[in-house]
Amino acid sequence: MRTIIIAIFCLFGTFAFSQSETVRVKTEMKAGKDGYPGGWGFAYFKQPKTNSWAISNTKLTGIPKDWNEYYRKDILFQRNQFIFQNYKEGNITDSTFTDLFQKMGLDTAGNKYSSEPIACFSTLIYRQKNNGKVEYMVDTDADGDFSDEESYKPLKGAVVKRLESTIKKVPYMQYELFVNNRIVRDSVPFMTFSNESEKHGKYLAYTFPIYSEGIFGDETFVVTPSKVDFSTFTVSTKTQLNNEIKTHEWEKAKRGDRVNYFGDWYEISHFDRANMELVLDKVDLEKDSISPTVGFYAPDFEFEVMDTGKEMKLSDLQAKYVLLDFWGTWCSPCVKGIPDLVKLHEELKEEPFEIISIAVKSKREAFDELIEEHGMDWLHAWEENGSGGMVQLYNVDAFPSFILIAPDGKIVSKANYTDKIKDFVIQTDPSALE
Repeated sequence: MRTIIIAIFCLFGTFAFSQSETVRVKTEMKAGKDGYPGGWGFAYFKQPKTNSWAISNTKLTGIPKDWNEYYRKDILFQRNQFIFQNYKEGNITDSTFTDLFQKMGLDTAGNKYSSEPIACFSTLIYRQKNNGKVEYMVDTDADGDFSDEESYKPLKGAVVKRLESTIKKVPYMQYELFVNNRIVRDSVPFMTFSNESEKHGKYLAYTFPIYSEGIFGDETFVVTPSKVDFSTFTVSTKTQLNNEIKTHEWEKAKRGDRVNYFGDWYEISHFDRANMELVLDKVDLEKDSISPTVGFYAPDFEFEVMDTGKEMKLSDLQAKYVLLDFWGTWCSPCVKGIPDLVKLHEELKEEPFEIISIAVKSKREAFDELIEEHGMDWLHAWEENGSGGMVQLYNVDAFPSFILIAPDGKIVSKANYTDKIKDFVIQTDPSALE
């Protein structure tokens, strides 16, 4: 087994990005099926180990007297702002904040966060009654007072078919974001479902089915956030959404990806939440052919092989297919998929094929046990946090994520499963990879 630690990041060539043309697509916020499911949050009927930084010191009032026992969950609408103001209020120690600063990429320069507390979070309380039924309340106006709030029953999965009408019946949560040096105020529908699993027992799963819609050229674009502040999102067109062939989440374009619209290539820069604009940068392919996008050259990086200390580059593996496997010991689907990856490695051992598994935010002891248990005899990389070098370089926001790079250095596949990897590698006709 070879384990590698990521050290320095570079590219196959000079990244001479041309921003000669920036397009800002004006959009309008909406709620409905195009925003479902977005991103999920979970609230468990047991007191899980909660990070100290994720808890506010807001004292709750007005809770019904018959709610003798209940669970509490703070829902963060803008995580980094919440951490910053929680630190400013003395609820987070200097050492914890420094650690978060490094791991989560907090940027305190340039007045990026409000120095005064804002309503960037709200609170969910929930309980299981004596008859086994679940009910919950949310602080819709984010003032810590539940005397003016109603109790609700979790939804059932069948309501998704009646999503448009259901949204009108669920509570709307008011919130504030600090964007572009000003406070943005809005509200979102809060959809909560009751679920049960062997691992967690009974729990609540919640989501905010919102999206933003705008027109560019003769096409309507839909921006679906996985977080209310649009810090992460996917971009689709109405044509794609209305297609009978379902577009999987990992196939949708997201921040940093390249897309071809009307014969021109654009890089999705970001979503300007303050002005509700999708920002696209036009790409000059003659100057810039490197991107974590299918059809483009893969960004290069350097790493150190731990057992030998030898430094290598991804580009040293050219003339081979290289599968980048982003996973984590905490990720149940990742761990369950290890046997399939081991089988794939065995089936392709005679082919020009290499795997680099990047363990993200993982526990070293669990990592070592899994490597030994499954015989994962290939290259392994270590990424300390979810916003680290390789994760950021390849725009990874879901686990597992598999990125297959062809011998010519171009990305040929991105997916959350390995089913088609073997077909790509044994393909003898290069044109079939186009």
